[in-house]
Amino acid sequence: MKGDLVRSESVETVFTLHNEEARENFLILLKDIPLDFITASYSIINYLVEQYHYPVQEYLYVTLTDHIHCSYQSLVKGIYQESHLPNMSSQYPLEYQMAQEALELFRQKLSEDFPVDEVSRIA
Repeated sequence: MKGDLVRSESVETVFTLHNEEARENFLILLKDIPLDFITASYSIINYLVEQYHYPVQEYLYVTLTDHIHCSYQSLVKGIYQESHLPNMSSQYPLEYQMAQEALELFRQKLSEDFPVDEVSRIA
């Protein structure tokens, strides 16, 4: 509950934002997007950054979280449309591989219904 103290041994994740713009965008996410989407996106990005030693800009946390939430909402409402993006796997093999792994993690954490089309969007 807001205002309650949290025991340090109960803390699982600490999100650190390094600039004011990232902080403001994160506050917008907190207002509009369920916490499970935020924590899933942040943990997936952090895992992939660490696993692949791949640097990312801080805005990725906000944009990917927003995108995944919007895709989920489209799926729930039955209005999801495939993007028909070109296959980028040959031009960006590492990014495509990371996106495939990210999609699998999003399916595990949020919804098994995310379509394969999301890989290109995430990449």
